[in-house]
Amino acid sequence: MVARLQSMSKVLSSVLGFVLLGVLAYLAYLGLQWGYQTLQAGGKPADALNVLLLAALGGLGYLYRSSREQRQQLESRLAESKRQLYDDYVALLREMTSEIQAGKTLDPSKFLPRLREFSFRSVLLGSDAVVQAQIRVTNIERIGVDGNNFMLPAIGDVLLALRKDIGFPATKLTNQTILGVFVKDIDSQTELFRSWSHARDQWDKRVGWTRNAIR
Repeated sequence: MVARLQSMSKVLSSVLGFVLLGVLAYLAYLGLQWGYQTLQAGGKPADALNVLLLAALGGLGYLYRSSREQRQQLESRLAESKRQLYDDYVALLREMTSEIQAGKTLDPSKFLPRLREFSFRSVLLGSDAVVQAQIRVTNIERIGVDGNNFMLPAIGDVLLALRKDIGFPATKLTNQTILGVFVKDIDSQTELFRSWSHARDQWDKRVGWTRNAIR
């Protein structure tokens, strides 16, 4: 979808560029013609130059405004696609936690296709921090130490990255507090999140992530 939007934007930009070049060329022709007539009638060369400058500035101004509007429209479409992707991820987590809290046995295969879809699409739409957080979830068994189950805080990192990416970069929430929306006893998991923070930092260093965009 993103590739299609980008391709359409490029085509429209090219077509608009040719049209504007034609308009500018026509305006330049009219300016030269008017300038020639002005000189023939005994007018000043400065008058002809002023007309040419006004025509050029008007054409450039229109070109800038049109390019800016196209860019804003594309950014708006991409933002909407991103928001829909993030909404789907949050809805998925809500379904998973609802089953767990209802005492049901969670079947990972039931949610795996949607998790994979999020992973693939986040590469195109998500921020660097979102992609990093999702990579950690994918490699969770390589980050865990001493048998700790780090899936919960890892998902908290993803949610925090999503929140920052949609317009709250200065949020004061942490990966633990944001999970309170889904997990009732999140306050009892402080030690788990502390252990995860250390293990995560060590793993980030191993893969060469010298700066962690999530925190």
